Amino acid sequence: RQMERMTWLVKSLLTLSKLDADMIQMKKERIKLRELIYEVIEPFELMAELRAIEIKTVLGEEIILECDRRWMAEAFSNIVKNSLEHTGEGGRIEITGEKNNFSTNIYIKDNGTGIEPEELGHIFERFYKGKNSPENSVGIGLALSKQLIMLQNGMVYVKSEPGKGTQFHVKMYSEVRI
Repeated sequence: RQMERMTWLVKSLLTLSKLDADMIQMKKERIKLRELIYEVIEPFELMAELRAIEIKTVLGEEIILECDRRWMAEAFSNIVKNSLEHTGEGGRIEITGEKNNFSTNIYIKDNGTGIEPEELGHIFERFYKGKNSPENSVGIGLALSKQLIMLQNGMVYVKSEPGKGTQFHVKMYSEVRI
């Protein structure tokens, strides 16, 4: 387990360095949001089951994202992992998606511990660890997610209420076609 954690940490730090150096090329493809989210949550299903956390998805079959599958999966995985870490036994995580003429909106909402208002402005900063972060947290997952999403014409927002939960909103802007 510690080797897996060290490997993840080294890979994440290398990815952040490559992003800083503009060395990562995004390979844009059209993918179904539903398939991408199922791919993201699959590795977390056992962890969720052991803690009796329900992961519910409400995603239309027709929603298509234009993005780099690998890097977008990494971005969503970090957000889902964060939600799992901050949701107690018997909790719930809901992932929904909707598309309009301007963007595709993905919401990842949990009923976990929530984030204190004074911490909200810092959670996407590198190496920032909130007071409720797990002891082994390094504080790079959400920073990496934000950078990967922004590189693909998107933005990520968060709102939270302590004791009630957190909602991440990933907005992927549609490309203008003339």
